[in-house]
Amino acid sequence: MTPRLLFILLAFASCHLPAQTASGNSAGTASLAGIVRNEEGNAVEGVNVRTSGIGDWGGPRTDASGRFTIPDLAPGQYRLRLRPPGRLVSGRDGTGDEYVSTYYPSGPGDPQAKMIQLEPGAHLMLDLVLPRKTVTRATVRGKLAGPVMGARVVITEEDGYHFQTACSVVPGPDGAFQFQGVAPGRYKLVSDSTGNLQAINGWMEIDVPPNGLENVLFATRPAFHLAGRIIFEGGNAGGVEIDLSPAGFANAWRAAVAASDGALSFTRVLAEKYRVVVRQLPAGAYVASIRAGGREISLGTEFTPDPSAPLVITLKSR
Repeated sequence: MTPRLLFILLAFASCHLPAQTASGNSAGTASLAGIVRNEEGNAVEGVNVRTSGIGDWGGPRTDASGRFTIPDLAPGQYRLRLRPPGRLVSGRDGTGDEYVSTYYPSGPGDPQAKMIQLEPGAHLMLDLVLPRKTVTRATVRGKLAGPVMGARVVITEEDGYHFQTACSVVPGPDGAFQFQGVAPGRYKLVSDSTGNLQAINGWMEIDVPPNGLENVLFATRPAFHLAGRIIFEGGNAGGVEIDLSPAGFANAWRAAVAASDGALSFTRVLAEKYRVVVRQLPAGAYVASIRAGGREISLGTEFTPDPSAPLVITLKSR
């Protein structure tokens, strides 16, 4: 039976807001707040309440009374997800085994959840129920093919979000790895040299059935160096940060900070899909163009890096 889901939105807006509103928001921004309970009506502590839409995934954990607040959100559309306390794999911290990650307002396991519209000055009060899961556990066994020395194999949720390094294992000399106590569902396997998704060697999606998954062949490719340059027609681009965010991951990236001459250098880049994120822009500057090997790339769109095609980013002054 599908767990009962409650989703109550109460919006309050006012005109002529001061610089700081009664809800604690800066003028012109919006906020989300509320309480997370289980199906028995009891507060659930430690739930990560995350928003996606404008900006990166992010959000607080509920306190002992199940309450949370996310202030100062830019107006726009957001997707809301509750992540239970604990870890993906059982045997480390059982507190995460009771509940299932839930999207609102759609429900469990729905990455295409409808967007919540936040208007300037809105303060949405949410009363959310975190449904329980049937605790069925499976084993995932496979072999890492490709660069193995120093690599770890990490299992993450399908959007690549990774709470704990306890979800990683060191493969054997022949590349063999095993995860036990995995709840059935869709995951990513990631080859990573650090265990925290900051030196990724490759990834693949897997569907874990209730009876487990055997003989997974996880092939990785050699990483390469990617050069780049920032051209700022209005001044010095030194200090501008450029992130290459792997498509389908919520909190992993390859970062490079521009030198005083605008030069960029990315290490351990793969021939996989990435998005370009520009941070620390100089005051009054904006991104005029991004090109890779003569091909135009839009911010937020996916592209596949090529070591023979340097990344060139042009900034202009407003």
